[in-house]
Amino acid sequence: MVMVACLIGGGAAFAQTATGSEADTDTLFVARRGWHIDVGFRVGELAQPMSLLGGEFPGASYVFFGFGDRRYLMARNRATPLMLLALIPGRGLILGTGLRAAPDAAFGRSEVMTLSVPRDGALRAQAFVWEALTDAQQSLLRLRDTSHRGPVGIPGPYEGSSFFESRARYSAVHTCNTWAAEVLSQAGVPLRSGHIIVAGQLWRQLERIQATQLQATQPPLASLR
Repeated sequence: MVMVACLIGGGAAFAQTATGSEADTDTLFVARRGWHIDVGFRVGELAQPMSLLGGEFPGASYVFFGFGDRRYLMARNRATPLMLLALIPGRGLILGTGLRAAPDAAFGRSEVMTLSVPRDGALRAQAFVWEALTDAQQSLLRLRDTSHRGPVGIPGPYEGSSFFESRARYSAVHTCNTWAAEVLSQAGVPLRSGHIIVAGQLWRQLERIQATQLQATQPPLASLR
């Protein structure tokens, strides 16, 4: 019997009880969306209280989270001056996207990576995302004990997506990709997250890490004879 718990600010506890060796690892998904990186989880692997957020995306099998500048993400006209303004420190916003299809079917096979991480690392990553949320935390915990199951987030730009207010601040040195790297680092993925600003920096590191993981799962050459 394996019990893993991760405590975060506000007294919320992330805990999962499971049996067997299959419970020792989870899969994280990383999607490249142009210059922006999202990190995803299987909905069935979300622990309390993060699993409450899964209810925001009915029917979804996967949920992805990305971070951005609130001014830019909420603007109707994302012109170049607004993009430059996003480099000035300001409020952040988290975009959650629920998927019914597999991530590689939704984003394209070349734009998705899968990483195997320890279960306790996945829980730390979930705790990091949960801690970044502000209004959604209390709203979800309050709704858990009521019959109301209405949406908590702000409708996002695509079907099955929602924006959530964030505690994290956005700036030229703490971008969407820096935040994604921080989520992955919490899971135990060996990144240099403090030096990541643009998507390419993170993606190149992840390519090497994924290749190492895949190589480790290959049988020795002697066993193929």
